[in-house]
Amino acid sequence: MNGDHGSRGSSSWRAAARFAVLLGAFSACGGRTQLEDDAALGAGGGASGTPSVSGASGNNNGVAGGGADSGGAGAGGAAGLNSGGNAGLAGALNPTQALCAGPSNFETHEAVDVWTDSAGAFVRIDSRVFANVGAGWSLLSEQKGGGVGGLSGFIGGPLLFYGSFGGCGINLVQRSGSSSCSGAAEVVHVHVVRQNLAHAVYGGRILSYDGAFWIQRGDALGDNAQVGARQVWANENTLVVAARSGVYVARGGGKPQRQVELEPSDGSEPDFTAVWGFSDELLWVGNRKGELFEFDGKRWQLRREAQAGECAQIRRLWGSQGRLFVASENQVFSANVGAWQAILTLPCEQASRVWGLWGNAADDLLIAYETGASNTECGDIRVNHYDGTRLTPR
Repeated sequence: MNGDHGSRGSSSWRAAARFAVLLGAFSACGGRTQLEDDAALGAGGGASGTPSVSGASGNNNGVAGGGADSGGAGAGGAAGLNSGGNAGLAGALNPTQALCAGPSNFETHEAVDVWTDSAGAFVRIDSRVFANVGAGWSLLSEQKGGGVGGLSGFIGGPLLFYGSFGGCGINLVQRSGSSSCSGAAEVVHVHVVRQNLAHAVYGGRILSYDGAFWIQRGDALGDNAQVGARQVWANENTLVVAARSGVYVARGGGKPQRQVELEPSDGSEPDFTAVWGFSDELLWVGNRKGELFEFDGKRWQLRREAQAGECAQIRRLWGSQGRLFVASENQVFSANVGAWQAILTLPCEQASRVWGLWGNAADDLLIAYETGASNTECGDIRVNHYDGTRLTPR
């Protein structure tokens, strides 16, 4: 999901003080590393039209279906997509082998995230990315550093592994595991719109990606430390930023406008931490207090407040088919037929937390969370799959 760490894990905010120097670092690199031509963002396939690795693994049961690159037929991937009735996560993941990242000696993790498309699933744990494209989990990429940030990707194409990685804050990771520098800024969140359009935020700045370069979008929203951007969501026309200083909405190529109606009447800091949208006129934002607000095309309305005993902060929002999924520090719940439905609940304590969620559909969702059981053989990070009814380990 992605670089907004909870108040209980205050150490994960250490990178905030470095925001002021990021623009200089970005200018030095300029995000000038162009996308590797993997057959128009193919999933590791050859430009000459050879099937991709995950495409070649496809079969009539939908295993790793959809992995074929756009440069050729990719028969294995096509078979996975067109047969078996399920080319999504349930077909792409090996159900017999749960994630095993190895023993962890960390008291708390700094950055954990999850991202998926129909060809496979990917989990970031600090400086490493693990992949499951049909044959179980394996290490895909590792970078020096880590800190803030998260994991995102292009459907059927490379991943965006971003955070505090020295001179390169945004790494473009191919499905084969090779990586290259895509941008220098130490961003805290990235949202991909399509193959040649993505947005990133850090401090008071918004970066936009055109398929080749990351370029700052307009003027800064304000001083980096004061704005404190945390997440961004966008489609072709609308861009929304959730920040410590409030919520900013831009239409078309216009300047982002601060949503003054979302500012607390008591003068306290707005402290927004998460954002998701279904369309230009249907937007959701959440804050550290655990409040959820919906924009219905006319005005913002409070839709949910934190309940007593909850670890309140809204960490992630994700939605599909009109259904919103919400991750607070210790819960995942969804808006289902007008009611809030709990999906996962963890103890409200320092040792456990929900980190991120991402899916392909409302019944095809991955949730990454921390259990605090760092002495176990496989570490303390768990990934569960939600099929619309129940959770199963992945």
